Amino acid sequence: MHRRDGKARFDAQLTRIARSARALADDGTVVLKFWLHLDQEAQRLRLRRLEKDPLQCWRVREDPWRNWKLYDRFVGAAERALSVTSTENAPWTVVEGSDVRYCAITVATRIRDAIHKALAPPARVTARSAVNPAEKIDSAQTTRRDVTQRYNVLFCLDMTRGLDKPIFQRELTGCKGISTGCNDWRRAATTVLVFEGWDTA
Repeated sequence: MHRRDGKARFDAQLTRIARSARALADDGTVVLKFWLHLDQEAQRLRLRRLEKDPLQCWRVREDPWRNWKLYDRFVGAAERALSVTSTENAPWTVVEGSDVRYCAITVATRIRDAIHKALAPPARVTARSAVNPAEKIDSAQTTRRDVTQRYNVLFCLDMTRGLDKPIFQRELTGCKGISTGCNDWRRAATTVLVFEGWDTA
């Protein structure tokens, strides 16, 4: 059973998590966080499929169904966690998880693009291309404000999004070799990719 932490303790833990991610980002680590979301009906269907699979049914005992009945409470806690721990340099990417192919390509594309951006040579700043610091601050504040708006981000997701198999195969080809060029001794570029979480394997 999940611990029942009070709101103050929960917020303190979230603040600690946000500070840790910010410290990693400040040290040059590219922090990517993905929330793969299922609505309540999609979760119900997935649990039913797991129950019918003789190799997976062990995963579905009392706890998953008990948690499913508390879906709204879990979503409320998730909303709070997303809003507090999403920062400018370590934002959450919320992905609709109903369609496995769409979800996989969305995550893989985001990882690929972030790696390429991190390894790209720094752009030269000229007087013409320089960003006004006030505009930069305003942009960061807007991003933060968007994340912490009062509306429910998870309930606003379009859970009908999907990807046909041919498109999935084409996009997957573009995402293969994500780590190409990450470890290049000539450019003194050494990269470590770390995946953390229940489903990252």
